[in-house]
This record gives sequence, structure tokens and C-alpha cells, in this order.
Amino acid sequence: MPNEGSYDKNMTLERIKAADPNLLGKVLDFTHRLTRNKFRFVVGTRSGLYSTAWFTRGIGNSYYIGARPFGATMKISLHDDENCRLAFTKEGIAAMKGQGLDVPEDRAFVEWYRNPAPEDGAVHAVSLIFPTDYLRLPAPGASYRKPVLIIDAAPPGKAIEFGFFFSREPQATAMPKFLQIGMPLVRTTLDNGEVVWVVAREIEFDRADIPSEERWAGNVRFHDRAAFLEPGAVERDLTTTFWNSPNDGESLRVIEIGGVTASVQDGVPMFRIEPTR
Repeated sequence: MPNEGSYDKNMTLERIKAADPNLLGKVLDFTHRLTRNKFRFVVGTRSGLYSTAWFTRGIGNSYYIGARPFGATMKISLHDDENCRLAFTKEGIAAMKGQGLDVPEDRAFVEWYRNPAPEDGAVHAVSLIFPTDYLRLPAPGASYRKPVLIIDAAPPGKAIEFGFFFSREPQATAMPKFLQIGMPLVRTTLDNGEVVWVVAREIEFDRADIPSEERWAGNVRFHDRAAFLEPGAVERDLTTTFWNSPNDGESLRVIEIGGVTASVQDGVPMFRIEPTR
């Protein structure tokens, strides 16, 4: 999120307008393109290290969240019957089968039920967490038709959290409540009247929230085991995600981590996670 020192306090709105009379129109145009179909966002540092670009989209009574690299393969789906899933898409499963890969019988990695959206207050359904020390990717691609909102990374040792909340409370009274916990970025009204709010905030990040390399390696499933890595080969600076398994009424918590090194030793996959600093 923008920091106090990221702008010139003496650069008043009048001076900006004088420098660019079309500024307001450009801002409104960017906002329209940003929210008309999909809200796309990324977390980045001043030194040029970024997270994966993520997108959100409301369709009918459902709301979807995904990362652009695997958006056609897997996504988070939040439905109007309160059923929530982190799962492979049907298209993703079909593509994997077409490549002869090993696919699961159940498409869902995680499935749970959120609470109904209240008339007063909100229900927290999902959090996406981006620790600054593990940002590794280059700047995302963007275009006029597909703009990406760049959110400033938190200071080292901390993270930016995007919370996704369901509510039926009017904007006038809901907004002040969200401002107490973070910065509301965008809201999407679904056909059934529920409103999904995306709220960003800076949080502390505990390295212990990342599974140990040993525990991670023991739970990894490879859909193409033979093609993972040749013995002795090493892949560096990979980016991956970890998530919890929420009970009904709880929220999904997804953490994106870069700086992963993968290798094979004596036929066993090995992983190492190294922070940037």
C-alpha cells in the first residue's frame, strides 16, 4: 500500500492538474478498466521484486480468485450456497488428462462452507498473504485493456494481506468499519445482493508459518513424476503457494512464497526456501 514517503506532499492536486489537465479522466478511465471485468493486482518492492499477478471476478452469485499463471488450471471459488473450494478447474483437469498426466478423482484440494453474508458486519472468507522477504518475480505484464494494480510491499519481515469479506451492509456504514482494519481496494456486488470487499493491510509475518522443507517434501504430489527433475538438476527461484484446510465457518489462508530451490537427491525430491535478504 502507498507509504507516506512515497509521494511529494507539496505536489498539490492543483499542481498535478496543471501538469496534466486530463489527470482526472485518466484516473477514472483506469479505475473503470480495472474493475469492469476483473480486478487484477500484484505486490511489488521498489527494488523490482514482485509477487504473482492475481485476479478476482464476480460472476452471477459466485466470486472467483486465482493467480494468472494457473488461472485456467485451478482457482478459489466462493459460491452463493456458502460452498467454497480451492480446486482444479474442469478445463485444467481435461488438459492434464490430454497430456497423459496423473489427475486426482476429486478436483478440490480444499472445500469448506463460509457463513452467510450478514446485514450488519462481514464474513471473512479468504486471505492472500505476500511476505516481502519472499518476493522474487519480475514486473507483471499489463496492457491498456488489462491493467494491473501494483500494491507497495510491506517493510522487510512483514507481509501484505488481502482479505476477502462477504457483507450485505450498505457501503456508507461498512466502509468505516473496514477502514479500521485496512484499506478497502474494491468491492463487487453479486446478483444476489451480497457484496465482496477486498481489503489490504500490512501484517507481521512469522517464518514459522511456512512448512518446513522436510514436511513440505513429504506432502508434495507430482502429476508427472518422471518429468519432475533429472538426477542432479536444480531449479531455483521458484514461486509456490501454501494453504490451510479451514473448517466450516473459518477462512482460507493462502501464502505465496518465492525463492524455492528444488532438486533430486537419491531419487528423493528436496526443497529449500531462502528469503531475499
